[in-house]
Amino acid sequence: MKIKSLITLLAIITITGCKSQDDLKAKKEELEKLKKEQEDTQFKIMELEKEILNMDSSALTEKKKGRLITTFTTTVQSFTNYIDIQGNAESDLNVAVSAEMGGEVMKVLVEEGDVVKQGQLLVQLDDALLQKEMADLEIGLELATTVFEKQQKLWEKKIGSQIQYLQAKNNKESLETKKQKLQTQLSKTRITAPVSGTAENIHIKLGEMARPGFPLLNVVNLDLIKVKADVPERYVASVKKGGEVVVEFPSLGINKKAKISSVGNIINPANRTFSIEVNIPNKDHSLKANLLALIKISEYQNEKALTVPTRIIQRESEQDFVFVVAQNSEPVAQKRIITTGKSYGGETEVRSGLSQGEVVVDAGFQYVTDGALVEIQK
Repeated sequence: MKIKSLITLLAIITITGCKSQDDLKAKKEELEKLKKEQEDTQFKIMELEKEILNMDSSALTEKKKGRLITTFTTTVQSFTNYIDIQGNAESDLNVAVSAEMGGEVMKVLVEEGDVVKQGQLLVQLDDALLQKEMADLEIGLELATTVFEKQQKLWEKKIGSQIQYLQAKNNKESLETKKQKLQTQLSKTRITAPVSGTAENIHIKLGEMARPGFPLLNVVNLDLIKVKADVPERYVASVKKGGEVVVEFPSLGINKKAKISSVGNIINPANRTFSIEVNIPNKDHSLKANLLALIKISEYQNEKALTVPTRIIQRESEQDFVFVVAQNSEPVAQKRIITTGKSYGGETEVRSGLSQGEVVVDAGFQYVTDGALVEIQK
């Protein structure tokens, strides 16, 4: 029973699908028929109007009202087609600052957004025990140095044994080595800025325990911004290192001209993209890290292009067309078949069918037909 029900259901789906296709085909055929009838009717109207004007001279004085439209005149200008790629702005230097040894935080000397210089003290850890140990060690080292100097003078005069001299020397050098190690430990309690920049993401507070390797804050240098993006594989032939781009930062309303600084040599198999980077100088720090960016890569350019708004281009019977204004006794719309090229930013390149200086129907284009009388709104 289940098998019969399944077969019945599949049959119903197949019949429904076929019926939908048949309905769609019938509607398309009906639309073509109505368009043909509309063209025939329009032609007959025009012919009758001409005959009436020839037979009734009084009709010549009657002003016919055409469809209200606006127009523009075609001109030759530069046209560029861009590849738009979304990217992310990153700081060239964003260093996570962490402690090399554990200890209680005694001082936090910067606040979020403070400008810091390389080597500037940022965080001070508790160093009281190390300082006490250093004080004791320096007393011992001072004594050991005095003993060594006396033994050295005696040894130079051949007074005393060599063992005494070597023991004094070894004791002094051992304490000096300990002092160096202790100085290194003390330096680790002073956490300084590894680069110049601004202090960001401060995670540590006064009195907290710093742990080795745990990030305390970031120092971000914004003098140079790197915009990184992933480009679809199909554009691999169009994107080259050194290629000029325009980088737009929508949230700031800023556009920057730059060049591609690096192009990845590996296609990511997961999303079929390759990486690019664009370096942008940012001395005024107007750009921030992690800003959304739009990289516009020039793919095609024509310095003498004739373009029209993409929205006015209509398509019929696999052909693109626009309406131009023909000046007979009165202005009428004339259907013009065109060959189009690239499209970008709401403009489409026209490669044939239009020439410079022609008047093209703009607003109201969807309401006119070939040969229809039009009235141009000034």
